[in-house]
Amino acid sequence: YEVQDGLLTRIYRVPDSPLPTGFSSVGPLQEGDLSDEECVRCQRRKLNCDGEQPCYPCIKAQSNSNVASCNYRRSDGTYESWATRPFEAKALSEPNLREDYQSYTGRRKLKVSNELRSLRDALYTKAPEKKRTDQSIVEETIDSDPHDDENHGRHAAAKNNYKGFKFSLSAYNELPQPALQLKNNGTANGKYLEAKVEELNSHKEKGTWKVVPLQGGIKPVTSRWVTTDKYGPDGEVARRKARLVARGFQQEEGIDYEETFASVVKSASTRILLALAAICHWHVHQGDVKTAFLNSDLDKPVYMKAPADVQLPRGHCLLLIKALYGLKQSPRAWYQKLRDTLVGWGWRMSAYDPCVFINDRTRLILEVHVDDINVMGRGLQAILDFKGQLSKEFPISDEGECSWYLGMHIEQKPGEIHLHQKQYIDQMVNKYGFKDAAPAKTPLDTKIKLAKQGDYVANTKFRKEYQSKVGSLNFSSNQTRPDIAFATGYVARYASNPNRAHMDAVDRIFAYLKSDARKGIVYSDKHGLQLRGFVDSDFAGCEDSRKSTTGWVFTLAGGPISWSSQRQKTVATSTMDAEYIACAEAAKEAMWIRNFINDLRIPGVYIDTVPLYIDNNAALKLTRNPEFHSRAKHIDVKHNFIREKVEEGLIDTQRVNTKDNLADVFTKALPRPTHEDLVERLNLHSGGGFESAISFKERSDTARSNSGILEEWLPVRQTLR
Repeated sequence: YEVQDGLLTRIYRVPDSPLPTGFSSVGPLQEGDLSDEECVRCQRRKLNCDGEQPCYPCIKAQSNSNVASCNYRRSDGTYESWATRPFEAKALSEPNLREDYQSYTGRRKLKVSNELRSLRDALYTKAPEKKRTDQSIVEETIDSDPHDDENHGRHAAAKNNYKGFKFSLSAYNELPQPALQLKNNGTANGKYLEAKVEELNSHKEKGTWKVVPLQGGIKPVTSRWVTTDKYGPDGEVARRKARLVARGFQQEEGIDYEETFASVVKSASTRILLALAAICHWHVHQGDVKTAFLNSDLDKPVYMKAPADVQLPRGHCLLLIKALYGLKQSPRAWYQKLRDTLVGWGWRMSAYDPCVFINDRTRLILEVHVDDINVMGRGLQAILDFKGQLSKEFPISDEGECSWYLGMHIEQKPGEIHLHQKQYIDQMVNKYGFKDAAPAKTPLDTKIKLAKQGDYVANTKFRKEYQSKVGSLNFSSNQTRPDIAFATGYVARYASNPNRAHMDAVDRIFAYLKSDARKGIVYSDKHGLQLRGFVDSDFAGCEDSRKSTTGWVFTLAGGPISWSSQRQKTVATSTMDAEYIACAEAAKEAMWIRNFINDLRIPGVYIDTVPLYIDNNAALKLTRNPEFHSRAKHIDVKHNFIREKVEEGLIDTQRVNTKDNLADVFTKALPRPTHEDLVERLNLHSGGGFESAISFKERSDTARSNSGILEEWLPVRQTLR
């Protein structure tokens, strides 16, 4: 029997039918004997009985067409018939399966009860054993009329069911899959012709798709080419790339995909690991997984049209099997594939950053940003062995010692790592026309006070240019240039409706970056394993909302590893309030950094208490004791988080003079001498030249004495005296 949505089927014995090989089709349905029960009403003696358990003639009469196109042999010797058109019938033995379905315009969704869903999953999960479910679903969908209202449920069910979909459609597997070719359109492909051919060949090798007939009732997503030039550290084009991507914005949630979230490594995690690498003299190597997404399978099939310049048989489309770029679920599918592979090899995932993996046996640490990986550790051979193991599982490009990662230059030498973005900054300076601009010594003029301008409405082109510039600055301020964090956040407040004064402030930041594009963060073993935090706040600095600005920074190996400059979410009524609120935010980051480092389980490396320096006495006292009740009773409970951590001994708040508070540069525009002094103390330099006078042995001895790291995590050369 079968219900209206086409989910259940009637089982028949077909007499005198040749035994099929495997579970292939045996031709049109023949009228045969009933399985075990007879039709309740007609007892096979008349048609149109409307019985609760109708026989084949009744079903055929009610459907007004051929009921089924193919039969499939079951393991018990019976044959299962799959209808191409649904019919009305009661499921006598399953009364709970009668459900009301809601139809939506366009593509239809089924509201399925838990009982119906579990039964559907049970049926389809067994499909690989029968070797027929996937084929029959496709054949049903092709043969049925997509415009028949009765069939919308079937089409939606065929598209929604993919738990048992293994992409092993026997009919299409038996057909030769043609290699896709580019159309002969002359200069249309231009300098990216070879890149496109390479991309199509890569998809053929990976088995990314199958060429299938375009099915009625299913709207394929479209696709396009994305071309780009990949630059090397020298700024020259290292490789031209062309990627065929799906236009994932056309996908519909619940039909084409379910979950989409995929993690990427935190910027702070990367800087912490590089700081530890400088302290421990680790090797840091880099790799790139080629066509990473294509190494993972989709859990739901997606149909896609080929781009206009790709030849495809008429009436055909691409049934995606691999997680193609552009699909909403592709990053998640790749991350899960890589994670499961690493865990299977004995790596464990960090509890505080899911894109950091640790191998306690080989003492290697791996960070992942989509298809870019950094692996670091004491043993060079262990790193090489891991990259060899990874290359057997995925095609990778071994880039050797890490020198370029996520838009950052990474310059390594024993006991020192320098991060900067000279190439990126130079590109932005040229892009926005600041090549000949006079350099500025500070990112913001201390006299400037930006604010919204009444009824003024910015021109669309002007606004987009402003937003583009601010976005470019934001990337640099989050990666290697904390010295522009406040200035960038300040001008970003007016991105929705900027005026000329706002644009002038943005242009000054570019002029400041141009003055020393190679300036960046330097981590050195000279400072050892000293984690320190600084926090500060202005008071009512925002001219529009009168909210204060929180600024904090944490340093390790002498350089900043995490920082923030943000306008507070509530209006502080006093300087003490503003500073205390800022302390609570900094405390959250302090706990994450502490937990992240300790979770690495590096022998001899353990952060017990994080020192947090504050320049406001009232706020400092409030972090230790619930003083000033009349002045602090209105402060939200969430801001008392820091007091709890101080009482637990996890954070130690200490007094610091304002001129020595490194967080001051994150809360306000400063005069040039003060700004340059704090930037120097943050260890932002054009290249580690200040370290050059320190001998290698002095750095090694300092690292050993300051950090307390066990020698087994230090290189052999460092343990020799």
